[in-house]
Amino acid sequence: MAQFHALSSFIIGTGIEATSGDATTHPSLYVQGCTSGSPSSQELSEGGVDILVERMRTLSVAHSDFSCVSEERTRMSFEKLKKQTANISTPDVECVPDSQGRYEHLSPDRDYMYTDFSKRGEKTAVPTLKSQDCSWEDYGFSLLSELYSQVADLLDDKFKTAYSLTYFTCGHETHIDTFPFRRGVWNYLHCLYGIRHDDYDYSQINQLLERNLKLFLKTVACYPEKLSCTEPNLSLMKGFQQSEKVHVMILVLEARLQAELLHALRSLGHCFM
Repeated sequence: MAQFHALSSFIIGTGIEATSGDATTHPSLYVQGCTSGSPSSQELSEGGVDILVERMRTLSVAHSDFSCVSEERTRMSFEKLKKQTANISTPDVECVPDSQGRYEHLSPDRDYMYTDFSKRGEKTAVPTLKSQDCSWEDYGFSLLSELYSQVADLLDDKFKTAYSLTYFTCGHETHIDTFPFRRGVWNYLHCLYGIRHDDYDYSQINQLLERNLKLFLKTVACYPEKLSCTEPNLSLMKGFQQSEKVHVMILVLEARLQAELLHALRSLGHCFM
């Protein structure tokens, strides 16, 4: 089920539709309807690759020593981002009947869907998963290895490949270390699913991901069915090559899959205790 959820985000997000056994590629479905947000976000949206590369270089130097990030700073920046994320509303799109009907056979309850882990003025009953307590490397992989070792190895290789994949390019720029951006996308997806990495300063995400991109990532990771009802918007990830946009969708696929597996394995682990 987790694999199906993650794959649906990738397929709809990249515009690939499988019809009668044949894969047909359509224009990528990038959502609209969101303002540029803060001046920093607007600068990133308008400046595109050039501004992003400059910020990645700055962050690489400023945060070269991850051990200097205190737990309190991580917690506060995570909680702030989580609240900001909850306030990013996905487009209220009216889907045509055909688009609605195509998913009805997948779930008897159409109202059963993703719920934000944090809402303004409300306390969530779902606790945040801290990576020091429930990381893939130390917890998820170990538990899954005991249950199904072959699958655990395959998933581990898949996650590592997606996370580290790079051609050291960003648009027209070459010899670029894109790790800050890739890590930002991955950790933002995990934030959407209530997972906090203890060695990461989440304020970096607002410097690397402009508001429209965060809206798109939230929609494609949490409500992919809404993307199939929107018009194409190619203004996101300005200056990125098409292969780089697909790479972002691979990060979404694998980060979402890992997040769902961590929640499932944590619940399963409690049953064994």
